[in-house]
Amino acid sequence: MKKIITGCLVLFLLSMSNTTLAKGSDYDQIGLMKVSSQPITEKENYQNIKIKETTISSAEITDVKGHWAEKDILNAVEDGYVAGYQDGTFKPDNKITRAEFAAFVSRVSNLDTSQRPVGFTDSGHWASGSVDRLVNCGIIDKSDYGDEFGYNEILTRWEMTKWLVNGLIQSNASFRFAWHDTQHTILPFAEYYNEGFNDEEVPYLAIAKGTGLISGFPDGSAGLDRTTTRAEVVTILYRYLEQEGSLANNYIGLNELREVGLTGTNFDSIGVLGYNTQTTELKEVIGKKIVSKENLITATIHNYIIVKYENGKATGIYDRMFVDPQKVTNSNYTGIVAYVNLSYEVSKDISSSLTLSNYLPYIYGGWLGTKPDNFNLSTVTSENYLKAGKVHRVWTNFSIDDYSNEIITEDSTRVVFSPKK
Repeated sequence: MKKIITGCLVLFLLSMSNTTLAKGSDYDQIGLMKVSSQPITEKENYQNIKIKETTISSAEITDVKGHWAEKDILNAVEDGYVAGYQDGTFKPDNKITRAEFAAFVSRVSNLDTSQRPVGFTDSGHWASGSVDRLVNCGIIDKSDYGDEFGYNEILTRWEMTKWLVNGLIQSNASFRFAWHDTQHTILPFAEYYNEGFNDEEVPYLAIAKGTGLISGFPDGSAGLDRTTTRAEVVTILYRYLEQEGSLANNYIGLNELREVGLTGTNFDSIGVLGYNTQTTELKEVIGKKIVSKENLITATIHNYIIVKYENGKATGIYDRMFVDPQKVTNSNYTGIVAYVNLSYEVSKDISSSLTLSNYLPYIYGGWLGTKPDNFNLSTVTSENYLKAGKVHRVWTNFSIDDYSNEIITEDSTRVVFSPKK
């Protein structure tokens, strides 16, 4: 664990992660710890920030035994990152406020900054010094809050996500590049093809998901409008401590999201396929028109996502987007599956989706039989998708076997690839 030095903050958030850095239960819900609301003593910490806390040791905490975050809570109290209540409780399932979150993150970050007042009209709050530090070092964007900060408002998961990722961006310039790279990526959260995310949210969520700071709820959602608890934030706190100052390209999941944002595919970052040396790369055919034999079908590939299976389990950042483990019928399957998002138009009505597969090999395959129901992925599931006179956009999937896969566009751009030996 990094030794804490003076500085400012960071934040903590949603749920569990796809990285070995994650701690806690499989679906942590990200939150922040609430400082005592009981009568307390104001005390200066090592950063000279006035914070409200109770002087209570981990041994005195009475209400976390058996809790999923018990170990991390006791460690965090002992390390001085979080505080309990005067009655000896920690209240692990309490929600956290903006003020409390700011106080905690200001104690764990190695970012240097001043405590220069930033001019919120409701300053004078016990956490004003912490908030000023976070604004000055770029963790909190003052323009998000206007004249009043609202210290006692319950923090949302979106706020926590943005603060936390801002902390990573300020700690190492590589995360700023990652932020730019992921502005147009596909996010493996259930909301992406349902209500969607706004443009600002996408790169922040990509970094948080790709580093393993968050993962989402069991239903696959990010839940940005939801809140978090004191227990949940402890897990995020330790994750952040490990990641602040690291390099963005150290995170395999983030590399996938960056590549998809820039090229439409995760071909290189997933690392299981290789090119024929005489052809171009897969990214060069994405977005180009593909015309089938007899001019029956005209198609365009928008995304080509690769997922590796090991003994029936999907791996990679996009595993939960395309695979519901309960729908995997072959628990022994090991191989590579391509998930392709394409638009197509047929020149005349066709009778079966098998025709699409016959005329568009290596592009059209199955109906995503393992797809999670709540991700709202569009597939060829009705006769309307086989009618002429309309452009259809769908996801499809197929196994990439040992033989070569070839895609040729209308302008003769050609790519050939196969699994690495």
